[in-house]
Amino acid sequence: MNPVINTMLSRYTIQSPEDANRALREVLQEVCLLGIWRAKLFEKLAFYGGTALRILYGLDRFSEDLDFSLLEPDPDFKWDRFAKTIELELSTYGFEVDLQEKKKSFSSAVQSAFLKTNTLTAMLHVGVPSSLTRGLHPDTNLRIKIKVDTDPVVGFRTQNYTLRDPVTVFINTIVLPDLFASKMHAALFRAWKNRTKGRDWYDVVWYIRRDVPVSLTHFKQCLQKNKSVDSPSEITSDSLKQMLHERIDNFDLDSALVDIRNFVNHPEILDTWNRDFFHSWVDQVKIEEDGKT
Repeated sequence: MNPVINTMLSRYTIQSPEDANRALREVLQEVCLLGIWRAKLFEKLAFYGGTALRILYGLDRFSEDLDFSLLEPDPDFKWDRFAKTIELELSTYGFEVDLQEKKKSFSSAVQSAFLKTNTLTAMLHVGVPSSLTRGLHPDTNLRIKIKVDTDPVVGFRTQNYTLRDPVTVFINTIVLPDLFASKMHAALFRAWKNRTKGRDWYDVVWYIRRDVPVSLTHFKQCLQKNKSVDSPSEITSDSLKQMLHERIDNFDLDSALVDIRNFVNHPEILDTWNRDFFHSWVDQVKIEEDGKT
């Protein structure tokens, strides 16, 4: 096994096949980020989403996809110009992968690609004990979806953040108050098959617990871009909090719990989830206006 990969895996306690799968996924995600850096893609895009929070900021839940936003709209962006560089980076660390752009069946500004590798082969490569791979079908593949928003909500701020492993490089990411603003918009307005995405609300609480303010400026930009309300410019700190309280009163708590349960190590922490729990956290949210909290 590559010693760098061995060091990365040492961060995990692997006692079950699920533990092994999660650890392998996160190692592949980080090596993939290095490949994206080598492809100079961070000159064009910024890393965001749950996996960005997990890898760069220590979010205490798992995340499946790698999400990116172009810095400027570009409907002609194509993954195939960069796939070989990313595949080569992963092969340097001994992973046999295939990165292919997803063919869309409908018009969308989000370009998607799937990174695919054989799960059993990859687990054996990183030294997962045979007791944890026994029974795994040899044709099972681990897939990581990579998404790029080619028509983003513009106006977000970015910063370089250090990716420590497998090599120390700077990853271009969206600043936390603007990330919180886009997450707040998702929690309020995401259309998700009449269900509530628990991961959104878990992340909202995570931001508040860490005293990250939500950028009211970027939240309004999200509202305007998505035509979420009639008069985005009239939204205030008080009206934003009121929107959150109203959403909490009406969201589907049961479906939120179903969504988040498999993404945390200790599901018992979700026993505190009820409407009063979320109302109390929303009362503590900090608002950033014009760069000031």
